[in-house]
Amino acid sequence: MKLSQAQSALYKLIVGAPGARADAAKRIVRSSGRLSAARRVDIYARQYPARMHESLAADFPKLHKLLKDDAFWELVGAYAAAFPSQHHDLGQFGHQLEAFLRTHQHDDARPDLADLARLEWARAECFTEADAPVVGRAALAQLPPEAFVAARLRLVPARRVLCFGYDVLPVWKALDAGRRPPKPRPAARWAVVWRQDFDVFHLGIEPDEADALGAAGQGAPLAEVMAAFASREDAAPAAFAAFSRWVHEGLVSAVDA
Repeated sequence: MKLSQAQSALYKLIVGAPGARADAAKRIVRSSGRLSAARRVDIYARQYPARMHESLAADFPKLHKLLKDDAFWELVGAYAAAFPSQHHDLGQFGHQLEAFLRTHQHDDARPDLADLARLEWARAECFTEADAPVVGRAALAQLPPEAFVAARLRLVPARRVLCFGYDVLPVWKALDAGRRPPKPRPAARWAVVWRQDFDVFHLGIEPDEADALGAAGQGAPLAEVMAAFASREDAAPAAFAAFSRWVHEGLVSAVDA
């Protein structure tokens, strides 16, 4: 049996029904001392749910806190059954949790859980995203006026722009502070998530700034990025204030004139 076949067979034994392990385990696992092949597989099978739980609890700490242990453990089991881990990196296990929560929720569950999961997964992704240098405010100030509108911002990879159907940022903030979270409130909200050094941050933003960040991230010149603020009476000052904040918060890796 090839190694890949043995690994696949062992995985199926670990996540499969206990009654099917005794005979099948003997074909791919050796007995050792007092432990039979099936018993050795059972050890891993008992550890598997715990490892899944630990992984999701690490990536979704506020969701874990909101649901509390029993409900979160139940969620992990249901999610693992619907979306078994398919990646060698256990840190990728939670990438479908938002989708799962949108389609497998109990009627009595909070309707904002999927949005909270979306925020936490974006934070987890930003934490492990590639590093990039950042520029200071002088990078914008030094641009000559005639070059400004054609310049392009290179944003850091460790960023995500999100849209929510519920006002989930106050929920995250309350849980982070150890307070009782507010009740779910339907409302379109936008946020940017980014990492600066070893810390991950998120900030609520207006939809036009979300559009501007999207345009900048696609390499649009500043003239097009500024156009996202055109509906505001103070369009130009609002655009410059946003650019300055992006630089100050470490979202800009380079300014290409």
